[in-house]
Amino acid sequence: MDLYAGGRKLRLDPSSAIGKGGEADVYDVGGGMVAKIFKPPTHPDFTGLSQE
Repeated sequence: MDLYAGGRKLRLDPSSAIGKGGEADVYDVGGGMVAKIFKPPTHPDFTGLSQE
C-alpha cells in the first residue's frame, strides 16, 4: 500500500506491520516513526459485526 505523509511517498509492506488491532494496523516506516492506518467500514475484519 502506498500513502503520502508529510509530502513524502511511503510504501507500506505488510511484513513491516508491528501491530494489528480491531480498528487499525500499525506499520514501521523508519526513522523512529510509525503509520497507523485505520480500516474502512468495509474491511473483512468488520464482517458480521453489528453497527453501533
